[in-house]
Amino acid sequence: MSASHISYLLSLDKARRREQLLSTVKQLPLDELMDCFSFFMGNDPIKKSDLTAYQATKPFVLVGTSIFGAVAIACHLGEQLSTPPQVVIVDLSPQVAKSWDLIKSYFMASAETNPELAVKGFWDLLQRNRPNEFSMDGNSENLCDFLLGLIEQYGLVRFKQIVIEAVIIKQSWGHEVTFQRIRDVYKGMDIVAYPSNIIHCIHDLKTQKDVARCVNLLRPVLSIQTNLQQGEPTQLHLMNDNSIKTIMRTLGPGPFLEGIDKLAFESEFLAPSPSIPAVVVKPGSVPGTLFAQSVKKEEGLKAETDYASVTMGSLDNNDQGSERLHGLQDSCSTRIN
Repeated sequence: MSASHISYLLSLDKARRREQLLSTVKQLPLDELMDCFSFFMGNDPIKKSDLTAYQATKPFVLVGTSIFGAVAIACHLGEQLSTPPQVVIVDLSPQVAKSWDLIKSYFMASAETNPELAVKGFWDLLQRNRPNEFSMDGNSENLCDFLLGLIEQYGLVRFKQIVIEAVIIKQSWGHEVTFQRIRDVYKGMDIVAYPSNIIHCIHDLKTQKDVARCVNLLRPVLSIQTNLQQGEPTQLHLMNDNSIKTIMRTLGPGPFLEGIDKLAFESEFLAPSPSIPAVVVKPGSVPGTLFAQSVKKEEGLKAETDYASVTMGSLDNNDQGSERLHGLQDSCSTRIN
């Protein structure tokens, strides 16, 4: 079977699964979402090298949150694939939903092939639509450099395909039915989960555990999670074991659990137990520059076979890196379920 025919079959399979997912998940109306700002770039200080060992050789799905930060992770993890990975965004923010509407409408309509002009066109559209109403960093000129960095690394065509094909689900990371359906639709494929620091943005233990349970439902080969300390991320957690207990013990209670909930967390998750098989990556990058560094893309044959499943690599425990803040305000963490 030729490479072009494999690519064609992969595209058909992706389209079929997208349609199936969108027809089976419940989308919340905008008036039931949580009003909170988003980040176009994301402010997780993740370096490209942090995830290099996890680059895929077969198609996978990234289930993430927010906007271009998730796209950047998908681009890097899927760099060796001939067909870009599928991105599924689950987010409760109306700003995120509106931002994605704007992004998709622009890149679907744009025929511009020059990367700088394509990014400038998007930037101009963003300014006309009052970006401060959408995002914490939508009026930052760094956004242009960020997008140009991604496009230089992965190509404008590939970047546009990931953005246009992204599935946006207006729903909570604590909604079990949604995450079970994602797992069912992508049965036979590996999933990478990217909930960022959502768990640490939550004020009650029950809802924290609900989110951990939903991550576990995906049965991800890798989850990319962060903490929250004084409003900033300080640790990146790359987890192969995504049991509820491992997630909760690895992340800790977070800054908002108090009183009975904090005591219950300590009783349930901080009791002595075997070591947790999670990788903790210390901070060491500049926030807001996720994968935006300009690098020359390596040439060579892309390996891709057996698109029904994905095998991801494993990260050496000595690898260093950093992490990301989802950017939810305190008011945003009170309604996840």
